[in-house]
Amino acid sequence: MATTDFHSHSHLQAPGQELSQTQGQTLIPYSGFRFGFNLGLALLTWFLLFIGAMVTSTNSGLSVPDWPTTFGHNMFLYPLSKMTGGIFYEHGHRLFASLIGFLVTVNAVFVLRFDSRKWLRRVGYLTFFVVVAQGILGGITVRLKLPVEVSSSHAALAELFFGLTAFMAAACSRAWIHHENKSGFNFSSKLFRMASILSAIVFTQIVVGAIMRHSFAGLAIPTFPKAFNGWIPPFWNFGLVFNFTHTRVLPLLITAFAVTVIMHSFKQNQTDMARRWAWVLCFLLPIQIMLGVSVIWLFKAPVPTSFHLFFGAATFITCLQIAWWAGREDGVVSGSTSRHPPKQSEVALGLSSTVIKGSTT
Repeated sequence: MATTDFHSHSHLQAPGQELSQTQGQTLIPYSGFRFGFNLGLALLTWFLLFIGAMVTSTNSGLSVPDWPTTFGHNMFLYPLSKMTGGIFYEHGHRLFASLIGFLVTVNAVFVLRFDSRKWLRRVGYLTFFVVVAQGILGGITVRLKLPVEVSSSHAALAELFFGLTAFMAAACSRAWIHHENKSGFNFSSKLFRMASILSAIVFTQIVVGAIMRHSFAGLAIPTFPKAFNGWIPPFWNFGLVFNFTHTRVLPLLITAFAVTVIMHSFKQNQTDMARRWAWVLCFLLPIQIMLGVSVIWLFKAPVPTSFHLFFGAATFITCLQIAWWAGREDGVVSGSTSRHPPKQSEVALGLSSTVIKGSTT
């Protein structure tokens, strides 16, 4: 069974790090501060997606028609008293995105300075470059007056950026480091492969939805569950194809595949964290389906539409979490040199990790 060893050791230690040693070998240290910082960054990014969704849902994308300035003002000096109507959503989105960019920059420096894992440093650099590209892409979207291609790319890249922040949080968690100190990552895990495919399908659904949304085809088929008077539209055009795919075809495919992944995760006794995230997916799927239906029935009301995107992003991250933890935990079982499992475990609520404390004898 193929595994990849991500171990890389260093004596650099940040405040709050716990450094463990076994038989003279220095292990990857856990830092509660670094985990908390990355978890907070992921949660803030998730909220930023909701703000961006509200910008589109309220048609506020061009409420501030210039970039990088705001009506000729320095973006950070624009009077808060003038943030009304669509300006509140669009300018607020820019300010919050700037905060996220600053935090990502700080995190990249911190990872470079204190994290010994070269592969995680690369993820940190990638996250930094993606957030820079995302900011530029958002500016181009405004400057070019919201072209479908650019706006959809901006939306899709935002989801990938969210995935990177969630992965950074998971990789900095105590549970991840506990497992990584025992063995490599198992890319050949069946559950890892299945959940990765599911994640790719969910991301495809997000991209299709972004194209549909930014081409104003969200109500191209204004009825549900039937498409007009039948189950298949009586005619086809660009909007109908993307709408039918997003509201009928891909949801059925995702639901069927998700059920398969969930059932398989429940059978894998060694993938405790993956199984916990599978329970989260059980919770998210019906919510997301109901929100999707409400978007049609409520004629794209801004709040349910934005929550549909919000929980869609959570569904995407949850599928990724199942994949990440399946490979991480399955690697422990297949490649571990430890003869005894941890004796204690404790669970902490968070977007990207469950905390597990263990000891070996």
